[in-house]
Amino acid sequence: MNLLVIRHAEAVPLGHEGVDTDEARYLTDAGREVGGLLSRTLQRHTPSLALILTSPLVRARQTAEAIVTAWPDQAPILEETPLLAPGGRRRKIAERLREYSFDTIAIVGHNPDLSELVGWFIGEKNLGLDLEKGGVACLQFDDHPSKATGLLSWLITPAWCEPSS
Repeated sequence: MNLLVIRHAEAVPLGHEGVDTDEARYLTDAGREVGGLLSRTLQRHTPSLALILTSPLVRARQTAEAIVTAWPDQAPILEETPLLAPGGRRRKIAERLREYSFDTIAIVGHNPDLSELVGWFIGEKNLGLDLEKGGVACLQFDDHPSKATGLLSWLITPAWCEPSS
């Protein structure tokens, strides 16, 4: 299985236009644009993406929706799960991923949780990875994801994604 670990794109700060909770922060215009760029990049590099699990927080859900909306044919299934909200438990996330038999799944969530999750999956507690907003880490597993069984095969930032020409 391949697992794409995606950090939500850029969101408005607390206090912006009445946004008074972290959960309600929504994507900026630049963040929405990054979602489309990610979609086009993922279509080229992981066309078998079948499912996107997303945090219920607005900015993560909007990032996932932007990826699905820009997918031309057979867009990935989109499911929301509280497991990907900040503070989600790694083992519970791994258990949820084991429920699926797809070749490629993506998860969309938040830091520092996602960076720590990548380290947990590859067996490096002190990895020191800081997944950039709109960044993607691709992990490969011989079987289903679990602790210390993954291989980090690539990592991209939004700057690496090219606009369609």
